[in-house]
Amino acid sequence: MIRVMAFFKSFMMKAQVFRFDDGQINARGVWEHGTESTENISVSIPQPVTGETLKMLPEGEDISDFVTVFVDESENLKTRVQEKDADQLLIKGLRYEVHNKCDWSSLGGFNQYILRRVQNV
Repeated sequence: MIRVMAFFKSFMMKAQVFRFDDGQINARGVWEHGTESTENISVSIPQPVTGETLKMLPEGEDISDFVTVFVDESENLKTRVQEKDADQLLIKGLRYEVHNKCDWSSLGGFNQYILRRVQNV
């Protein structure tokens, strides 16, 4: 299979991934993340969410808080749709939570992720 991401090195940038162990609900009924670990990966330059991707966003959300990035399929990020402790990415000083994944691995070894900007970190 042709690894498409290899052709787009000039459109890639570094991002820091924050992963969380299993969290829990505290005594006040608020979700607390588990222990945090970090690693560095490469992602495409963040792009605005458009077209069919808009259908995957929750209703009533401000679309300006969302961006989409492409990542090599070997980087399996946890999403908000899958788990409560979704991975977070730090890209150019802005922190995003991984909201959803579009599996494009059969088209060249990459996945598209929809990210939502995290306000209070």
